[in-house]
Amino acid sequence: IFMRALEHSPRIDLLFEIVALFARDLQMELIPVSQFLYRHVALNPSLTYRRNVLMRVMTWFQDPTYHWSHKTYAFRYIVTPTMLVHASHGASEGLIDSANVQWFHQHVWIPMLDSNGFAETNDAFKVELMHFTAVVIHKYSALLLDVKKDLIKLAYQWINAEDPLVKHTAYLLAARFFEAYEATPQKFILPVWTGLLSRPHSESKSIIRQALDILAPGLERSQGTEGYPPQWAKTTRRLLAEEAGGWSQVGLIYSLMVKHPSLFFPVRALFIPHVVSNLAKLGISGPSGPTPESRILSLDIFQVIFDWEQKAIANNAGQANDSTPRPNWITPLHLRESMISYLLRLASSVTETPVRNLVLPRALSLLRSFVGPSGWTDVTVKLNFFTRGR
Repeated sequence: IFMRALEHSPRIDLLFEIVALFARDLQMELIPVSQFLYRHVALNPSLTYRRNVLMRVMTWFQDPTYHWSHKTYAFRYIVTPTMLVHASHGASEGLIDSANVQWFHQHVWIPMLDSNGFAETNDAFKVELMHFTAVVIHKYSALLLDVKKDLIKLAYQWINAEDPLVKHTAYLLAARFFEAYEATPQKFILPVWTGLLSRPHSESKSIIRQALDILAPGLERSQGTEGYPPQWAKTTRRLLAEEAGGWSQVGLIYSLMVKHPSLFFPVRALFIPHVVSNLAKLGISGPSGPTPESRILSLDIFQVIFDWEQKAIANNAGQANDSTPRPNWITPLHLRESMISYLLRLASSVTETPVRNLVLPRALSLLRSFVGPSGWTDVTVKLNFFTRGR
């Protein structure tokens, strides 16, 4: 009834009554309700209506008769989506202004900094407010210059939370802050990078990956400002050696290498030996058996390593006439032989039809790249020698 009424009249008050459904344990399908709220508010073509909704939120949020769980879902289904959609359409003005930012500062961010603020709320409420804050930083950073110090304090405060979802949402908030304000020194970024890579939690996997993807460009921009290898690379390599977070941590770092090859290219000498020594775990005899994902990941990494090799060879050729050339590191022969051997074993060991259809064509394509005319000629010579011998 409320949804039908809203379709015919701009009754903003009914929105908050509908949100109450999510805060109650009711045996009903709520997906159509959430989709209605997205369409009716976040995707509403009227900027005036959306702004009026946000203004009403500011009054409604301070009403003590509404439970905190009710307010949690209001941010999840109304406030945050509206802010995100508005900015995603290429606009960062018109919806909120500096007065709105000051309201959020006084009634949301400062209380969250106070150890006694929002003491009666649960972790879901804190996660939702930090997610909202991350969106505001990402999309409306120009409006936050006067309050940005409190926002990074907020992130650091909740990074130490016991709940993994709260902790990693705080890491995501910090990552958004560093992305928005690029002048942040790397010494502040490094603890966040390290914390995200240390003992990753399956419940927060998507948040961790998103935060790392946000931080990686900032680390790449600062590559030339410190010695070799940079501290982030040494820390990441140490975490790989320790494997304190198990295979999920190793897989996370390998995935980063695939998604951000230009970041790892200058420090590839630190990581390629580790990759090669763990090939069997990836695709043939892992701790709990190889998975299709781990086999595909191994092929993705091989493609990255081959692309790195081609780039290094091109760089060396470009420096041939320099008076003081700086040779680019090339993968040693024994490691390249191990990679070829792994590809042959992988191609012959995968028997399950669906996985074989995914793995075999890529493995054979990589083999052709490695031993082809533009590939590793020294490996090709040895391979031909052994082939003729057999």
